[in-house]
Amino acid sequence: MSACDNRESAVQPTTQTPRPKRIAIFKIVEHPAIDAMEKGFREAIARDPAMANTQFQTYNANGNEGSVAMYADTIVRGGYDAAFVLGTPCAVQLKARTKTMPIVLGGATDPVGTGLVASAAKPGANITGTTDLPPFAEHLRFLRALMPHVQTVGVIFNPGEDNSRLAVEALERVARTQQLNIKRIPIHAAVEISPAIAANAHSIQALCLPTDNLVHSNMGPALRAAATVRLPAFDCDVDSVKSGALFSVAVSYYDLGTLSARMVHDILVGGKNPADMPIGEIDKPQVYINERVASDLGLTPPEKWGTPVHVVK
Repeated sequence: MSACDNRESAVQPTTQTPRPKRIAIFKIVEHPAIDAMEKGFREAIARDPAMANTQFQTYNANGNEGSVAMYADTIVRGGYDAAFVLGTPCAVQLKARTKTMPIVLGGATDPVGTGLVASAAKPGANITGTTDLPPFAEHLRFLRALMPHVQTVGVIFNPGEDNSRLAVEALERVARTQQLNIKRIPIHAAVEISPAIAANAHSIQALCLPTDNLVHSNMGPALRAAATVRLPAFDCDVDSVKSGALFSVAVSYYDLGTLSARMVHDILVGGKNPADMPIGEIDKPQVYINERVASDLGLTPPEKWGTPVHVVK
């Protein structure tokens, strides 16, 4: 081979394929709302040409505190480009371990109240994302339209979950403005849910199922327990209405996942700083009512409402 040949081969341009993005999906547990967010997130990333060939690794703590801490360590050591976090306990542990990896929250109930971010408008540090704080004012107004004589609403929740505790406090604040009483029904394990509902049925007229991972992971037993004592139940997820809740004022958890994916794009492709990206939310939640459950309870949906009432048969 001549010297000229060597010179020509040395100056030939090389084409390098961009390294695929690596994203950790860190979730506290599996339940329909979290699954819908994960699906929306994955599918939005898959449709994004700038995020082609993104590699995902899912870490599911299955509600175990020890697993949450262990997986948080694993994710930080893994050197991921970003983490999509589903569940406040997971976000708290991950925040304590990294100040550099972008953390995008999926449907965090109260990221300000739990100390994850400094404010919704300007989160600060390396965290941003979306919130699913239920529109409790609309829930209680619709409940009153269905049941004008309701006085006391029970709320079943796990006080060990910061997101649940803050949601209950928000519900109580709204209830006071509508002259409704809230009765707390604390539970700490799945086996406590059905007995707790039965034991409190005589002192409440309706049951709120908040954004609580323990409750939502056991929505079937909770709804069956409520139906057994003819207790109207409501929450913030349309899938629960399909499963037997009376009604929901709900956002789309799939859309929350999609919105979170856009935020990841803006960080990894657009170069935005999570600290300056406001917490996102879905506008205009929709009202859904289970026609069969309403009929069984002798309740009639209001003829007029500010937004469309979607009937689930």
